[in-house]
Amino acid sequence: NADQVKHALQATIPIKDVNVRYKLPHTLIVEVEEREVAAALNYLTGFALIDTQGITVELVTRLETYAVPVLTGLKVVDAKVAAKPVFEENAMHFEVLLKLIDTAKPILHEISEINLVVDANDDPSFYLYTLDGYQVFLGELDNKKIITMQQLLADIRDRNLGKGLLDISHNTPIFKPFSNSNQQERR
Repeated sequence: NADQVKHALQATIPIKDVNVRYKLPHTLIVEVEEREVAAALNYLTGFALIDTQGITVELVTRLETYAVPVLTGLKVVDAKVAAKPVFEENAMHFEVLLKLIDTAKPILHEISEINLVVDANDDPSFYLYTLDGYQVFLGELDNKKIITMQQLLADIRDRNLGKGLLDISHNTPIFKPFSNSNQQERR
């Protein structure tokens, strides 16, 4: 049965879609669409690589061959290939984090870390860290903020304002450069 083959494959192998058909007399044709790694979660002594739907694609010890952001702020209790990870707490915020990853696809290659912070009211906020040293406080997820962030970071880089914190959590974005003494301490 083609549906049984499809479900058996998707349950054991991290694939996005499977098309199974028969070619008579004795040929089974299986077309597979692979999942694309979008981010990494710290898990045990390595990482669980996930796609934009939150499905674990692979478990690795190092991120040498992957240029994906690391998601922090969630503690993974269990991760199995072809399934969603299990979290100690804040599991409900994982879906919002996945929406952020999907929304940020155009600039995901520039981001080294996405940090989830949950406040006392159980509201999620996000900090994004770029590969070239900028910190962005996104606050709550809003699709427009990603476009705004991309434009503002380009402007800050063009003006050579230095590294700093870009706060776009409110209607008016604020850029606070890191002081030179702080930059020296960071090194």
